[in-house]
Amino acid sequence: MNKVCSNCRQEKNVTEFYAPKRPHCKGCERTSARQRMMTPENRLRTAFRGAKRTAEKHSTYDDLTLDDVRYVFAISDGKCAYCGKHDPDNLHLEHIAPLSRNGHNTLSNITTSCPACNLAKRTEAILTYISTNSFDANLINVLIDKMAYRADVDRNEIIDLLRMQQDDYRWEDNEDYIRRYANGDQANTERGRDAIS
Repeated sequence: MNKVCSNCRQEKNVTEFYAPKRPHCKGCERTSARQRMMTPENRLRTAFRGAKRTAEKHSTYDDLTLDDVRYVFAISDGKCAYCGKHDPDNLHLEHIAPLSRNGHNTLSNITTSCPACNLAKRTEAILTYISTNSFDANLINVLIDKMAYRADVDRNEIIDLLRMQQDDYRWEDNEDYIRRYANGDQANTERGRDAIS
């Protein structure tokens, strides 16, 4: 049995439709869904929902609103906060202090970044990230100023906070190393005991 798609006007088999009463074929519905998802508003909503989900997963403080996300994307002027690349269609919502490392899901802790910078930074402390990559110092100063303005604190308080975060990251990395060493040492000790028995 055939049916005509009301969008592309092609006659197609009924199996080419999600349901017999749907007016558009699967191909047209997929195209329409992709176009809807790529609107700027839907990208913002998707970024917002992702941030909320991640904050809940890590049980971190969360007072981020959709308007906060809209604001950050609007003032970014389509540019990455780290490298300055203009890429308005592909910007990510970036947590400066990662949620997985006890960063907060708040307006003062978010910015925009290009996919390359966001994926390269991962869960690193911002000071580690900028010290191991080449950046325009002016962009980083602007980022620090924005954080201070949004948190309604002095710029030096943000710098101190970032330094403390850096120290915490180093401590966590050292703890991980010690834990791995201790576990490996313990496994070797148990293997040694088994060999003696």
